[in-house]
Amino acid sequence: MVGPNTFNFREIVRIFERGGAITVATPGSLSGELRHLLAHREERLRLGQLAREMFLKNTGATERTLQALHELLQQPPGEAP
Repeated sequence: MVGPNTFNFREIVRIFERGGAITVATPGSLSGELRHLLAHREERLRLGQLAREMFLKNTGATERTLQALHELLQQPPGEAP
């Protein structure tokens, strides 16, 4: 679940939304969504599986970033990537 104010981490929220994240806009909608999930085991399991798949699909960002930085640092100064 994500709240309505996601301006400082939009990209990760887009990934969450592709994985079925629930957006809640108010405290009342949060409690309603939680009650719904508590009452519907299959939905909880489905969302949990989607979250796991999204997590596994998006792992390794640190390693990819380090590899890209390593490649950039190997270039002579002034050479464009």
